[in-house]
Amino acid sequence: MRPLAPLALALLLTACGDGESLLPPDARLPDGGRYRGDVVNGLLQGQGRVDYPNGSWYAGAFDKGQWHGLGEWHGSNGEVYKGEFQQGLFDGQGSLTTAGSQYVGGFKKGRRNGEGTLKEGQMTYRGEFLDDQYSGLGRLELADGSQYQGQFAHGKPNGEGQRNDDSGNQFSGRFIDGQLEGNGTFNSADGDIYVGQFKQNQLNGKGRYENADGDVWIGEFKEGALSGKGELIGVDGSHYVGQFSDWRFTGEGRLNLTDGSFYIGGFDGGSYQ
Repeated sequence: MRPLAPLALALLLTACGDGESLLPPDARLPDGGRYRGDVVNGLLQGQGRVDYPNGSWYAGAFDKGQWHGLGEWHGSNGEVYKGEFQQGLFDGQGSLTTAGSQYVGGFKKGRRNGEGTLKEGQMTYRGEFLDDQYSGLGRLELADGSQYQGQFAHGKPNGEGQRNDDSGNQFSGRFIDGQLEGNGTFNSADGDIYVGQFKQNQLNGKGRYENADGDVWIGEFKEGALSGKGELIGVDGSHYVGQFSDWRFTGEGRLNLTDGSFYIGGFDGGSYQ
């Protein structure tokens, strides 16, 4: 028996590693797969491993001929899944690693579903999935440092949420397909605050803007600037009511100065005209 020991040890190590076992297969499958494991009434049942001609393989639990239960799948393209299977598909909790991405979380019928974490390069998403897409509550962190936290649908921010850009500015409100729309708030990294309406992430519609120094603009905003009828309340006590264009007094208006004097008439680019 002593001369046979090295051969038996070599076979055991091969069977336990990632390489295909040297032992004869217990079954050959119609697709060319070589199966080693339990067979009950002609069906793969219990624990086993199947190796396919293209180099991919599965090891784990089988039920009535299908992957079912805990198992591990290695695809010929480098894809690796470890976790739960149902009727031959990823289903339950598991981890899926592909070229450039890693996902850990829930699956249903082969797709990401439920709570999970997905990393692709320097992008990270943590939250809920539905049919492989971000859906529900989640947090998305992008490579440039910007991030969004809130509701998702169809893979994009949809619903109430908060977005921080790479400069430290913060946008809060209701998002539609990734864009802030309707009523919302803006807090700049410098301390400015805007409360009002938005369109495609820009100040657009009625709103109130206050800078870090305490000056306040109230009125109609368009494409990120006060343009139209509005009001400026200066922290120094000055007060203007009239027309604006790109934040400047332009058109008819009235300006009250701190010394009690005032001007009524036309303006152009912030000057009397």
